[in-house]
Amino acid sequence: MTAERGLVKEENKSFDGYYGYCDQCEWNGIPNQKIVVVYLGIRPADEPGFIYKFETYDYSQDGTKGIHQHKYDPDVIDHILDPIFDRTERMVE
Repeated sequence: MTAERGLVKEENKSFDGYYGYCDQCEWNGIPNQKIVVVYLGIRPADEPGFIYKFETYDYSQDGTKGIHQHKYDPDVIDHILDPIFDRTERMVE
């Protein structure tokens, strides 16, 4: 994130102890993933996307700042996708 867009520098981002849970990780079979969402500002009018700009970090009590990567349970994903891609029972003429 850059200063010319009016956003705060990396070292100035604050983690105030408030965290939430990642819905996408929960939907993917890994519940209770604590995250901190840091508000970065408003996107310029010429930049596509939602009006607010933010970054999601893993919640850490020791103060480390790691960008949140969504986690998933492969069995849950396979259970959802296998019926879609299972073409063994269909006949294509």
